[in-house]
Amino acid sequence: QISSLISLFVLALYITNKSQEKNRKQALQDQDTIKTRQLFMSASEKLAEIGSFELNIKTKVMHTSEGFRNLFGLPSTSELISIRTILKRFDKTERRKIISNLKQLNLNNT
Repeated sequence: QISSLISLFVLALYITNKSQEKNRKQALQDQDTIKTRQLFMSASEKLAEIGSFELNIKTKVMHTSEGFRNLFGLPSTSELISIRTILKRFDKTERRKIISNLKQLNLNNT
């Protein structure tokens, strides 16, 4: 009877150990999956970053994000950039379209 009891105890211990090992492996796989997703999301954000800006119509100064400055090859030292600095990066036709749209937006918002 004692040997049967010891055998059952060893079997239970073995099953418990296997179960814990399986749980540890699953936890590691879950962590790897999370890390992979985080890396993917981070890379996606960097690839998709187009930046943002706010333009003060009165002062003609833009408050720009880092992504915006990177997109236009602007120095990252200042968030405030003159609209003229940005407009110079476009050809004449595009500049006119941008200025026309800004004027139209300004008129619609007053």
